[in-house]
Amino acid sequence: MTLELGAAQPDLAAGQPHLLLRRGHPDHPGGDHRGVGVGAGGVHAEGAEGELRVVAPHAAGQQEGQHDRDGGQPGPPPGGGQGHDLRFGLHIGHGLEGHRPIVGSPTPRGPHLPGDVQVNDDRSPSVQFGRYYEEFEVGAVYKHWPGKTVTEYDDHLFCLITMNHHPLHLDAHYAGETTDFGKNVVVGNYVYSLLLGMSVADVSGKAIANLEVESLKHVAPTFHGDTIYGETTVLDKTESRSKDDRGVVHVETIGYKQDGTVVCIFRRKVMVPKRSYGDARGGEQPGRPEPVRR
Repeated sequence: MTLELGAAQPDLAAGQPHLLLRRGHPDHPGGDHRGVGVGAGGVHAEGAEGELRVVAPHAAGQQEGQHDRDGGQPGPPPGGGQGHDLRFGLHIGHGLEGHRPIVGSPTPRGPHLPGDVQVNDDRSPSVQFGRYYEEFEVGAVYKHWPGKTVTEYDDHLFCLITMNHHPLHLDAHYAGETTDFGKNVVVGNYVYSLLLGMSVADVSGKAIANLEVESLKHVAPTFHGDTIYGETTVLDKTESRSKDDRGVVHVETIGYKQDGTVVCIFRRKVMVPKRSYGDARGGEQPGRPEPVRR
């Protein structure tokens, strides 16, 4: 199984080879299409189930790659879509349209997932972190990856840092002998903070401000050794009435354990920039310095 790299699209340098990738999901099999610039010197990366190589510019359109992982998690194409799962999570597909260069781990309904590799004006790759207002879609579900196994150390350290000395979280004898749980319960604010942190790369990595936590519910207990996973749904989005370079996104995040038990649900509103805001401030990595070689 081979993934080839053909000639550049019009938005890339003429004759410059680049990787052609496509994403999709069960609701829209045609998916989204993205390309990323690659040096003309050539690239070859081989995995257990496939290989990645650069071909001559004249081979444009002969072969394309479809990247269709669910929320950035390794797995087969959803909905029985075409393609073969390579070790590095790429799938072979067909079709190409001109779009802003980007490649990475798309979510089922979202435009892209942070961690996607983009091409800057100088054609060097950079990492996408968060989303612009235009990239949020109402109804999109972002499945955060990876999960986090909560240890006794995590729980105790968080309690001590925040001066929460309730014995339910710190005293194993107390929890085992006198509570209905029979053992220590992970402090709820740690679970919330963990899920909030998981969602930053997918939701608020570009946020101008976190405006409001509308609701927070602790639905079930978390114990030492449980693994927490999270996902966020976009509930609504509203453009700013006072400034045209930003908007407010309303999201709901849920956290659940390894057995699927939901433990925490919260809703929040985040002010996020439009692409014009980011472009005016340096793009994907504003303020990043260049190394000074001595």
